[in-house]
Amino acid sequence: MQLGAEETAPFVAVPRFDCIFADPPYFLSNGGITCHAGRMVKVDKGDWDKSRGPELNHEFNLEWLSRCQRVLKPHGTIWVSGTHHVICIGYALQQLGYKTLNDIAWEKPNPPPNLSCRYFTHSTETILWAAKNEKSKHTFNYQENAQGHRQTDENRLARGRVIPLR
Repeated sequence: MQLGAEETAPFVAVPRFDCIFADPPYFLSNGGITCHAGRMVKVDKGDWDKSRGPELNHEFNLEWLSRCQRVLKPHGTIWVSGTHHVICIGYALQQLGYKTLNDIAWEKPNPPPNLSCRYFTHSTETILWAAKNEKSKHTFNYQENAQGHRQTDENRLARGRVIPLR
């Protein structure tokens, strides 16, 4: 189920979700460039993706994360994907009392080309995984996750993951 901030309002008092996956605005619509279908285009996804400055971006993140926290069941978790903006989201998660479980490096199997050659290629995204609060007892199916994935040794599943898109 996909819910925007407005649609979560009816669920405010009812924790009903075991897991939320969020891909919030990156605040990148600033006239920069990106690659779309192999061509250089301006980054302009709309007003919803324009930065309003660090303070207002942080207020926005606190608001939507707070709404998510209210609708998570006691042992529920949230997964938040993004690029460099997840640093700010991680701070907001801490402020709201979420328990950070992992930061996962999603290795893109086919990253977009580096058009500007002024930065490292954006070949990864970070996924933050957090529990509703410090008392939450999250579920992690280690054996299922370990099958067919890179392990750093016999007992540790690696943080870096190639996640197939289907």
